[in-house]
Amino acid sequence: MSKILSLTFTLIAFCSGGYSQNVSSPDGRLSLNFNSNEKGELTYKLFMEEKEVIKESKLGIELSDQHNFMDGFTIEKVDTSTFFEEWSPVWGEVSHIVNNYRELKVTLNQKDSSTNSLMILTFRLFNDGLGFRYEFPVQDNLRYFIISEENSDGQS
Repeated sequence: MSKILSLTFTLIAFCSGGYSQNVSSPDGRLSLNFNSNEKGELTYKLFMEEKEVIKESKLGIELSDQHNFMDGFTIEKVDTSTFFEEWSPVWGEVSHIVNNYRELKVTLNQKDSSTNSLMILTFRLFNDGLGFRYEFPVQDNLRYFIISEENSDGQS
């Protein structure tokens, strides 16, 4: 019964055009909520021990000479992973470094009347912070471009 209920909620989310995904840091203190609404706009929120520390913030890229990567996205693929490594630098302020994070990688497709453009949004949650990046895979309709504005309005 619970599997049917879960599947029903998932189908409702996809049919309504909205999508939400959560990922937490390795120690569980930080959690990120990523959303795509019915217009295909992207947002994220960050919580520390269930307290919102970054309010809902939009994500997107404006290009100076082409279409913008601000809305109209559909989710193509979602991957999550965990990474852990320890190493010792040859010199520096610390003698031991731990690189430990959980990752959420979302492949997005922006369909416009004439083209399909792909963008990958990657979030990494560490025990002490959050990082994210935009990736643009090689594609025929997006070879060279100039970014005029990066629109992550992280509101705390």
